[in-house]
Amino acid sequence: MVRRKAIEMADGLVGAWESVAEGRVGLLLFTESHYGWAMAHSKRDLPKDSAEPTTSEAVGLFNAFTAHTGSYRAADGVLSVTRSISTIDHLNGVETPTEYSIDGDQLKWGGERPDGGRFDLAFRRLEPLGEGPLVGAWKMTGGSGTEGMALYTAGHFVALFHLTQAPARSVPLSELSDQEIAERWRTRGNSLAGSYSFKGDAFTQRHIVARDPRSTDRESSWDWDLTGDRGTVRLVSPPTTGGVGRGIEVSYQRL
Repeated sequence: MVRRKAIEMADGLVGAWESVAEGRVGLLLFTESHYGWAMAHSKRDLPKDSAEPTTSEAVGLFNAFTAHTGSYRAADGVLSVTRSISTIDHLNGVETPTEYSIDGDQLKWGGERPDGGRFDLAFRRLEPLGEGPLVGAWKMTGGSGTEGMALYTAGHFVALFHLTQAPARSVPLSELSDQEIAERWRTRGNSLAGSYSFKGDAFTQRHIVARDPRSTDRESSWDWDLTGDRGTVRLVSPPTTGGVGRGIEVSYQRL
């Protein structure tokens, strides 16, 4: 009963949505209390030197990708989001009202951008929240120098990982130099979204969109286990696993 009431209060938002906006690729996920969003330009240029992009290349990569996650409230066509982790971190902790409407399996989401303009996005429903051991919102509790959140529906995910040593910026992007924006891209970790599936004690994630374009259209395999009455999940990427996440071990606490 409690879960059903929460879903009704979310007014049809709960589940996974994919972007249908021209020139954009991305996913938007809602649990009963949290949301996660990752979106990029469908065409992004790879830097000539992937290990050390130039300032202009890093600025282009930063501007071509947006991701944030946090809590939300939805009522009467108003979707108020409060970001916990974001690629635009001067807005973290600030509740931002936006507009939304749902027509069948179509979602329109819009509102004022941080620079004073507007954003208007369109999504198509992929699936409801569904059931599964990872379904819900999770906060990273074990990661070397990293903070993060991850959201899972029955078959899709959005995950944000930021380096804690990277300085947070409390000023708008318009007040940052190209060098400062480039440094943000180099030091803010990775964020990605996509689909996933289980096979025994391992599960595989397919990256539909990622902050680093080299991570897009790749798969990463993880061993996993749930502990603490299913309230803590531990993910381990074995050293032999190819792709993104080689040799990483992280833990999450269910929110």
